[in-house]
Amino acid sequence: VSSEERVKSVCVQWGTYPFIRPRYTLNNMSCNYFLTWGDFFQSQLKSKNKKVKFISTGMKSSKKKIKKENLITFIMAPPVPDLPEKFNFDLLEISEDIAKNYKNWNCVIRNHPIYKISQNQISNIKNLKIEDYENNPIDNSLKKSSIVVGICSSVLIESLYYDTIPIVYEANKNLEFFPKLDQKKIGFLGQDVNTVKKLIEKLIVQKKKLAHMQKMIKNRKKLYFVNINKNIDPIIKKKISKICNT
Repeated sequence: VSSEERVKSVCVQWGTYPFIRPRYTLNNMSCNYFLTWGDFFQSQLKSKNKKVKFISTGMKSSKKKIKKENLITFIMAPPVPDLPEKFNFDLLEISEDIAKNYKNWNCVIRNHPIYKISQNQISNIKNLKIEDYENNPIDNSLKKSSIVVGICSSVLIESLYYDTIPIVYEANKNLEFFPKLDQKKIGFLGQDVNTVKKLIEKLIVQKKKLAHMQKMIKNRKKLYFVNINKNIDPIIKKKISKICNT
């Protein structure tokens, strides 16, 4: 909405930006207010959006409680020049090997809205399944997963909110994932297939390591999110009401 019309516009954060420099499309945003999940996300956008007022409100999540399972979710990514389709095939290879070797763990390949794998493209393994986004909201998927594996997906950051351990497959070494979850000791990073496999296997075999990492995430996710586990609908409504009355 143009400023000439004197209509205030509000944008609510819908995802995260897993790079030091967010996409150019996030520069010079036209909204007047931007409601974020926490101060960390504001810091990524503020310098290129000096006319926008940022307000931390928290992340919206379904109220449904879901118990953690022996479940690893692999996040498919839309192929782009910096992240070719081969990287998705690498994730498929990892998921099949883990599913074959650890029958007491389920592996789920979660499709992307613009990149889908069909069931007949993967091995016929009982504990390896495809999950479509239409059938299961991402927050429900992350709530029940113990581990999530992806390339440059914002889901790897969102997973922290649900105490789910992120493993970043940084296949393109020139495209660094941010924040450095491994340095914060709340995630892992591997730059090749074998390293990612070994990271997953350590968490599966060393249950104390998995539990310790989940505890670290639970203690440190407040670095990124505010109003954790709260119903943020009334918080957002209150902020918007205040905006409308100023």
